Amino acid sequence: MSKNLVKQWRDAATLIIAARSQQQNTFKILMLKRSAKSKFMPNSYVFPGGVVSNDDFSKDWVPYLKNSNFPRKAVKRPYIYTSNDSHDLSPEIGFRICALRETFEESGVLLVRDEQGNQRTLADPDFNIGGQYGRLGNWRDKVNEDAKYFQQIFQKKSYALDVCSLIDWSTWLTPTFRQHRFNTMFYIVFTDTILENHSSDNFETTHSEWFPSTKLIDLHFKNEINLQLPQIYEISRMNRYQTFNELEDFTIQREQHGLTTWCPYKYTTKDGYCITYPGDDLHDNVNDVNKPSGHLDLNISELSNINMNRCEVNEEQGTFLVRNNIEWCGHHPLGEVSNGVIID
Repeated sequence: MSKNLVKQWRDAATLIIAARSQQQNTFKILMLKRSAKSKFMPNSYVFPGGVVSNDDFSKDWVPYLKNSNFPRKAVKRPYIYTSNDSHDLSPEIGFRICALRETFEESGVLLVRDEQGNQRTLADPDFNIGGQYGRLGNWRDKVNEDAKYFQQIFQKKSYALDVCSLIDWSTWLTPTFRQHRFNTMFYIVFTDTILENHSSDNFETTHSEWFPSTKLIDLHFKNEINLQLPQIYEISRMNRYQTFNELEDFTIQREQHGLTTWCPYKYTTKDGYCITYPGDDLHDNVNDVNKPSGHLDLNISELSNINMNRCEVNEEQGTFLVRNNIEWCGHHPLGEVSNGVIID
């Protein structure tokens, strides 16, 4: 993939926050509802995140980052980490700072380490974190005003930004059939705290809520919430693991496999469409990712390939099927997931 090609996408970072639920050691995911006025994924429930700022990669961060030695050992480094070497900070740190900053801006949730090195998850806007603006809510207002204020929160050194707890999960290129395109690094972080005093920013997002991961896709297919394909796919991956501990253990060991970038490709069919991902026989035949889509003069049911990594939508029958029989960078095959229910 050439560097000239990637310039069509804006760099971004997303954070999946998995919080331990006391109910049978399951987990909940923080989801934000995007504004109806948003140009990208309007009215959709998404993980917090957004585009990078130059301030996320400023060398001024160095004194305020504790035990932040990157890169961690991995077989493959994702393209988003290697495509731009002009930053002052390692991209493994800069993109994590972006994910944490955007999460704070959009939801008010701030992940830090205290002076004893303990993980703290803050969200109470009245909490006095110190510094020039004192209250967490005041700092959030300033960071929403300008990203440069995010680093200033940590100059008092009572807390350190918790970059090391973010674990690489996946990396996606928005497909070329979308007008607004992002090269997005997906992270996951684990916390024992479900914070009820988080809030949306009422600008980019209009609602925020902790959802049991097993309920999210079901709510989507009942038309109670709206999810996009990356969220459906990533939540399906997480739902392979029944407990918080199982998901956390898997995520930690998976990171050593590294990542490669996904750029979905769309095929229309006689009765619907198929979105393919790397490793799928149909996807690996695509030579030009700038070509928005192709057409197959077949019905969805007639698609038969050995290696499958795709989402199939039968518009006539109103069905949605995830089919994945390959392993990708340590992520185990999903099998078949029909309308959010694992059937194989």
